[in-house]
Amino acid sequence: MPRSAVIVLSLVFALLAGVVVAAQPQGQGASQAAQMAANAPVPAGAVVWVYRAEVKPGQAVAQEKAATATARAYARLPGASSFLAMKSEIGPSEVWFVVPYLTVAGIDEEKDAMEKVPPARMAEMREIGSQEDSHYSRTSSMLLKYRDDLSLGASFDVSAYRMMSVETYRVRPGRTEEFVGMGKKIVAAYKEAVPGLRFAGFEVLAGAPRGTFIFMMPMKKMAELVPGEAAEKAFADAMGKEAMAQLQKESGSVIAGGEEFVFSFSPKMSALPARYAAADPFWRVTEPAAAKKPPEAPKK
Repeated sequence: MPRSAVIVLSLVFALLAGVVVAAQPQGQGASQAAQMAANAPVPAGAVVWVYRAEVKPGQAVAQEKAATATARAYARLPGASSFLAMKSEIGPSEVWFVVPYLTVAGIDEEKDAMEKVPPARMAEMREIGSQEDSHYSRTSSMLLKYRDDLSLGASFDVSAYRMMSVETYRVRPGRTEEFVGMGKKIVAAYKEAVPGLRFAGFEVLAGAPRGTFIFMMPMKKMAELVPGEAAEKAFADAMGKEAMAQLQKESGSVIAGGEEFVFSFSPKMSALPARYAAADPFWRVTEPAAAKKPPEAPKK
């Protein structure tokens, strides 16, 4: 995680048991942690804090090494949250660090926990984070609110997946209600037409222009990015001919633009509960061996 994010966490502060739910939080309050479990319903007030870091050209390998060191050090901090790191496979060279909270109050709980960390430990974290930060050309963050009405099957364990498709839509001013209405119809059609499809919808609360919506769909392999002809036909049939025509007609006047990224999960750059490594070798991260001290010169 970039130094800027570490500093913010230190000063201000299962992922969600759904599509972006990587794990039970390590440091959020006990009341929140007790409610967090894989395959449990995603709470209505759940939020996700996303840190975006743009990697400088030619520095991906060095960045991953530095981010791994930051993640391991951060995971050892008392009160630290779990977070999932995702590196782009398709799209600009970016790394996203995804931090879930059951409610916005969880951010305040983490802030209180972080304020109790000894200053020397936080100074060490800043030093480690500064090395990682040198590999980024730009960093930013977003706070996302989970939208159950724009999600489908978002209650499952993301540890079984390896990738994430992330679609961002920017809605024209004054057309949010129409966009949500369109989204609900699409969710209903997919629910009927494509059993097993899962995605989570989020509305940006801060960090991006108003009217920005983000949809995250987990995948086990890249081939899942392109639906087959049978799935497309089933979706069109579920929508109905008139509804499909209306959707295509209205989408241009409601949606100002959008983009799609494809990410792969990075266990090395993540800080996740031990149950992930215990359940699947993919999530196991070997701690770097401690540097050996050179032998002392013989005393004369």
